[in-house]
Amino acid sequence: MELKKYLIGYSFSYIIAFGFVLLKKKISIHLLSFVAMFPFLINTALAVNRSPLFTVSLLIFFGGLLASSRLSMRAHTHSEIVQGTIIGLVPQLAIFYLGSVF
Repeated sequence: MELKKYLIGYSFSYIIAFGFVLLKKKISIHLLSFVAMFPFLINTALAVNRSPLFTVSLLIFFGGLLASSRLSMRAHTHSEIVQGTIIGLVPQLAIFYLGSVF
C-alpha cells in the first residue's frame, strides 16, 4: 500500500514538473526525484519499527551533496534547486499524510 502512495505522489511531482517545462521554466529534476523518496523511506523505516533518525540524517546529507554538486557544476541556480525540492516534497506529503482516500 505504501508503494502505491509513493508512486502516485511521484507521478504528481512529474506532472507538475512537466507543467514547468511547458512554461519554459527550468527546475532541478535531480532534487525532485531525490526528495520525492524522503517520505517513502521514512515511512518504511517506521513500518519496520526502526527509528528514522539515521535515515533522515543520511538523506539530508546526500540531498545537500546533490544540491551543492548541481550548483557547483552551474547546472542550476538556487531558485531552481528550491523549486525542484518543493515540487518533489509537497505532492508526497499531501499523498502520504492527507491522502487517506488512496
